[in-house]
Amino acid sequence: MEQEMLIETTSYHGTGEKSAKEIIKGNFTVSKFPTFPSDLGYGVYTYVDIENHKIKFVDNAISNAKKYVERFKEERWKNDSLSIIEIDCRFDTGSLLNFNDFEVYNSFLRNYQQVFNAALTALPGYREGKAKRRKQYDGVVLEYLIKHHLIGEPDVIIMDTYTDFKNVKSNFNNGTEFVIRNTSVITDKKLI
Repeated sequence: MEQEMLIETTSYHGTGEKSAKEIIKGNFTVSKFPTFPSDLGYGVYTYVDIENHKIKFVDNAISNAKKYVERFKEERWKNDSLSIIEIDCRFDTGSLLNFNDFEVYNSFLRNYQQVFNAALTALPGYREGKAKRRKQYDGVVLEYLIKHHLIGEPDVIIMDTYTDFKNVKSNFNNGTEFVIRNTSVITDKKLI
């Protein structure tokens, strides 16, 4: 049996000050069905800088977390100060779903195409929300694949993505998202 390697990483999560204080005292709450999943499924969404990454982004992970909370302040944290939480994680390589790996990405796309219509049959059961209204179904398909054991349940997901910080669309990625699905991989968290 192949021995898996442990990975340690630090990522950054932007949120309102009240939520941040509760998270530091306790833990993150990861939504599940019937909440509509975000683009990379259920989990704690953070930004991470990858050492020796071939792609260089304009801003680093901390800056992206700040821009995220600034972009959505009026919508989510209107009467609250903004906070950034630094999160340290430790996990096995086998529990990572790395969409930056082309083999993983292409395998996922093949599965995605095969189950897309079946996954959409679950849509009426999800609560209304922004992700559902914008018809972003990637998270729905990902959760379907996991639920039906077509891919393994990852502890974390990583992918270079584009986040709309300025209400402007683009096809060029501006950061690396790191989604923590299993909060037991978190070894430390602090406000920065």
